[in-house]
Amino acid sequence: SKMDLKARQVELPLKHFSYDIELADSLAFLSLEQTYFNGTNKTLDVQYLFPINPQAVVVDFEISFGGKVNKGVVLPKDEAEKQFKEQQEENRGVGYGGFNSSSARDMMKVKIGNISSGQ
Repeated sequence: SKMDLKARQVELPLKHFSYDIELADSLAFLSLEQTYFNGTNKTLDVQYLFPINPQAVVVDFEISFGGKVNKGVVLPKDEAEKQFKEQQEENRGVGYGGFNSSSARDMMKVKIGNISSGQ
């Protein structure tokens, strides 16, 4: 998978991929887990566009850094972006997911900040 690093793209290898699907009546609940590895010698801030069905609803979002799980919370977009930037400036592992007007509705933008080298 390609991850954007400002104006430059860096390849981060996909180390693990798994999914689980649970059906209930006419709904399908999909859990997806992807693990990437930063093999560069730099701490990276990345952006990832994730394909998603336009009628899907995201109900949970987690990012793990070195075994520590950061659970997502739903916030207004402006507040979410503000918190992402603040935590990024504090050199904390942080993630943000959402849709914006500049991307297609079938793509979810995920930003991940401060991925340490070797993580």
